[in-house]
Amino acid sequence: MIKLIHTADLHLGSPIAGLPEETASALREELFTTLAKICELAESERADAILIAGDLFEEPSPSRSVADRTFSLLGRAGMPVFISPGNHDFMSVHSVYRRQDLPENVRIFRYERIEKIPCGDFDVYGAGFAAPRVEHELLHGFRADPDRPSVMVLHGETEVSSAYYHAVSPRDIAASGLSYLALGHIHARSEAARAGDTLFAYPGCPMGRGFDETGEKGVYIVEIEDRARARFVPLGARKFVTIESGERAVPDGLERDLVKLVLTGESEPVDTEALARELAPRAFYVKVVDRTRLPKRVRERAGEDSLAGAFLRALDAVRAEAGGAGDSEETGALSELAARYGLAALDGEEAPL
Repeated sequence: MIKLIHTADLHLGSPIAGLPEETASALREELFTTLAKICELAESERADAILIAGDLFEEPSPSRSVADRTFSLLGRAGMPVFISPGNHDFMSVHSVYRRQDLPENVRIFRYERIEKIPCGDFDVYGAGFAAPRVEHELLHGFRADPDRPSVMVLHGETEVSSAYYHAVSPRDIAASGLSYLALGHIHARSEAARAGDTLFAYPGCPMGRGFDETGEKGVYIVEIEDRARARFVPLGARKFVTIESGERAVPDGLERDLVKLVLTGESEPVDTEALARELAPRAFYVKVVDRTRLPKRVRERAGEDSLAGAFLRALDAVRAEAGGAGDSEETGALSELAARYGLAALDGEEAPL
């Protein structure tokens, strides 16, 4: 049996924007911890190889310290590591993948054409980005050697219509003859699926870096006998969690995680920064977003014969004029915010945060 670890999209060296620097720094460090966990899992599973399907780094030329730490971890993995450069860490003139001191077990697919590297009793195919965008269907017309088990590691999209990132069509996957296609680029994990006899999957990023990358993160362990099968293994990294609630509270069990609490329902303006400080002991990091609506009694002021009433009626008219868009979440939130600021100004009160 052939056993592989499939990961992608670590984005080592990422700045991790939108968080306090202390928090961002801790997460940048945890990205390396996550890579170490991947290597440890590969060793404990006695895997035959690690497949990294692109965007190992945030950019083609990360800092020397980021590159050194990364290759030191991979060099100690005790098995071959195959890397397909992605649209972030593409093969530029100054690419980190052109270093002369890469560990012997690390193999890079440096070209925008498919290469084959034999690995024991199976073959590993792959290709890499040479620029931030690659606008052709790389897999089209490819056929693997039918006499040996084969896998491919590739950064790309299965939505051919986008066509900017190594478009890979299900038709070409089915015709490839591969046992397994290890994909990267999509940060949300996909369930393993088949096109013809070929199994393919996106493992998603192994650790989230923002509230657009929520939920449990991990890698796929792929086993190939007669056919390939894959099982997802969480790595236990900190999670980004978004909670929409009318309650000003963070549930139990999220002490290690980063929480965005989106307040909903009817409420007076909320001091989000003060509430975030109050809830800080409940999680590694807490961000509070006020998406509440003004209480009904405040909205009823639109019927007043006053400047505040005229303001609210004018605001409602503008929203109604927007038609269907006026009922969108974004337009509704802007309308609520405008009402809060306007009424605060008219009533001589401090503007809401």
